[in-house]
Amino acid sequence: MIAKIVKGQGFKGVVNYILDKEKNTELLDSQGVRLKNQDSIIQSFVIQAEMNMRLSKPVCHISLDFSSQDRSKLDNELMTKIANNYMKRMGISHTQYIIGR
Repeated sequence: MIAKIVKGQGFKGVVNYILDKEKNTELLDSQGVRLKNQDSIIQSFVIQAEMNMRLSKPVCHISLDFSSQDRSKLDNELMTKIANNYMKRMGISHTQYIIGR
C-alpha cells in the first residue's frame, strides 16, 4: 500500500474529484457530513472549517493505492477497515471525513 497525502483549501474540488460519477465511485464510509448529495457534503465540510479560522489548509485528501494483483482480495468492508485503521494510526480522529472507492 502506498499513501499519497495532499493538503489544500477547497472542499468542492476534492469532493467532486472523489465522487466523480464517471469513475463510479462508491461512498464507503463517512463521519459528520450530510449525505443528501455532493453539494451537501461540500457544505458540511465548509461550515465546519469556517469554525476554525486558524486553519489555512483545512482540506486533506489521502489516496491509498494498492497493487492491482490484490484487487480481488479487497472488498468494500476490508477497504473501509484499512482506511479507518490508517486514519487512526495517523492520529486523524474526531473529525469529518468521507471514504470513497
